[in-house]
Formats: sequence, structure tokens, C-alpha cells
Amino acid sequence: MTTIDIATTAHEKKTMAKTLLALPKSQIATMEELNAEVKALVAEGKKLKGNHGAAKRHEGALAGALRRMTESEMDALVSKVTAIENGTTGAIDSNVDALAMSWRARLLSGTEATTASSDDATACLGEIFDALATAEANETSAPLSFTRQELKVALDAATKESRARALAIAEFNASIDKEMEVLAYGETNEEVLRETRAFIAQKLKSGGGASATPSRSPPRAKSSKRLLGMLRDVAAVVVAA
Repeated sequence: MTTIDIATTAHEKKTMAKTLLALPKSQIATMEELNAEVKALVAEGKKLKGNHGAAKRHEGALAGALRRMTESEMDALVSKVTAIENGTTGAIDSNVDALAMSWRARLLSGTEATTASSDDATACLGEIFDALATAEANETSAPLSFTRQELKVALDAATKESRARALAIAEFNASIDKEMEVLAYGETNEEVLRETRAFIAQKLKSGGGASATPSRSPPRAKSSKRLLGMLRDVAAVVVAA
């Protein structure tokens, strides 16, 4: 193995270590591709959040444990992590995922301009904080890797993102409608209309389109996904109780 090969392998293991530490505990617990040593190191690493120096040293230890895995074991792990990131795996307990998804939907419904949705979002946050209190009081449960304040910060970011996405989606659809007035004028065939709309959407995403006002496709929901990961950890405690 050349020096370049060794350096590349080391970088890959560090990247995988960071990825594993960022995954929800509920996913780590169900990953058969991880041996006991790696799972234990990931669990310990999650407790070090906020202690940058210790976290970086622990990340190196986790990368070292990954280097001790065989090539076939690493291939299986890479495949599983890729599937998780693409949303194509059933690694998360369905009950945990359903509860976390429900919480996120209720929390972000507070971005709507109605008193009822805002009240429900507030009530939902109270339920989640109650679950956090239960988890903290349960000595047999592993401590969560985030605080109430960090959860609120994640919620604030996801809320702002949700509002921005709603606005971007409305503007994007308006741009499609404007293009449809030109390209599908007089067309009544539903299938042709759907295909034309899909064609226009793809064209706008790539920067094309005849409208004077440039349009971008809606931004990715990164903050919303981060919030969902935290909610899954809380939901796992509730489901396990």
C-alpha cells in the first residue's frame, strides 16, 4: 500500500467516524454492521458534545477502531450508512420514526398563520420536554447527546427554514405557471400538461426558462432533517419506556 493509499484510507475512516457520531442513537443501536467496540465508542462520543478537544481525540479513537475492521465489514458499513443518508433503509424503528415525524410536523405547523397550529406546536414542545425530563430521570437510559437549549436552537433553525422553503416553493410554482401559459397554451390533455409541467420544473432548476424573473428550486431541508434526528432520539426513549 502506497503512502497515498494509506492517507486516503485514514481520511475515509475519519469521515466515517464523523458520520457515525452524527447519526441518531436509535439508528446506531440497530446497525448490525457495527461491532461492539465501535458502538461503544460512538455512544461515548455522543456524550462529549460541547467538549471540542475531547471530542476530536475521541473521533480519532473511533477512526482507529474502524481501521481495525475488515474490508468486507467496511463495505457493508458504507452501504448501510449510504442507505440511511438516502432514506432507503428500515434501520429506524417504525414506531420511533412515526412519533418523531408526527412531532416535527406539529412543531413546524407553528409556522402557519393560525392560532390553532401555533397552540398545537407549543403543546407538542411541552410533550417533548416532558419526555426529555423522563429520560433524564431514568438512570438506565443513556443520556441524550443534546440539551433542551440545543433542541430549541434546532427548532428555531428548522422553523426559519420551513418558512423560507414555503415561500420558495410558492415562487417556484408561480414561475412554472407563468411558463405553462406560454408552452401549454390551449392544451387540454392531462398527461401532456403533467409532462410539460415536469419539463418546465426541470428547466427552471437548471437555470433555464423564459420568464424575466429567475427562479430557483426550493432549498434542501437540512435544518429540518437535523431536528428530526434529535426528535428520533427522544422518541426512542418514549417508545422504549
